Amino acid sequence: MENRQQILNALANLYNGLVRLENAAAQKQNTEALIQNLQYQIQQNNSQSSVLGAKTKFKRNAIKNIATVVAIVFCALAFFILPMAVGAGVVFNANILLTMIVLVLAARGIAAIVGRAKTGVEDLTKVAYDRSIPNLQNQLQAAINSLPALRREVGLAYADVAPMMDVFPAPDFCYSYAVGKMYKYFENLRVNTIQEAVNMYDDEMKFNQLMSELQQQTAIARQTLAEVRQISSEVSQIRANTDEIRVNTANIAKSSAECAAYLSDIRDSQLRHEADVNAIRNYIGV
Repeated sequence: MENRQQILNALANLYNGLVRLENAAAQKQNTEALIQNLQYQIQQNNSQSSVLGAKTKFKRNAIKNIATVVAIVFCALAFFILPMAVGAGVVFNANILLTMIVLVLAARGIAAIVGRAKTGVEDLTKVAYDRSIPNLQNQLQAAINSLPALRREVGLAYADVAPMMDVFPAPDFCYSYAVGKMYKYFENLRVNTIQEAVNMYDDEMKFNQLMSELQQQTAIARQTLAEVRQISSEVSQIRANTDEIRVNTANIAKSSAECAAYLSDIRDSQLRHEADVNAIRNYIGV
């Protein structure tokens, strides 16, 4: 009885140590994955923000340049080409120059307003990317700062459980789920030694694996049966269609024979008619 209790205590300590180690290792792996994910998101957001910035800048500059060209062409028409066309002569002074500058600046100002309106969606999207980056960077820094403590926890947990793992008779089953199952075997008086617990767990795992494979095979068999039934149904439909085609072909052949007989009767009637006509002609001497 005392030996059983000692084994139970040893299994309980091993189980608790393995749970601690597995949880610490899982947290460390999750944190490392989170760091990689955050780094990727920051890189993507920076890239998207840069692309949107370049795109909006190009659109706005294009609109401003077009507006500038239109304003210059308008000034040239108004102050130079039209006066020359009507023979009024070209007059160029400071007032005309000032007017031209004002028109060009006004055109560029209007173009800037139009450009902001045209790129409003891109601007909002770029702002969203830019605002998300500091938050992601804070999350990244927090995850990086937590990583050393998680690594220390993994090391401490392993150092605490390593001596028990070294003497455990089944290294392949030295994880919390298996050890917990073995503890239950002892607790329920199903085994008397560690080796019996290991063998029982091994048999249980093999049985579960066998049942899983059997379920998979059963599912495959059901699917195959359903496909066979579907094929059988299609074959039956094809046979029904073939019988219908055969009946239709026979009916067509019968109809063709009847038509041929009818045409033969018409031909015989025509011959008889021609013979009667010839006889009448011979009779009247035509």
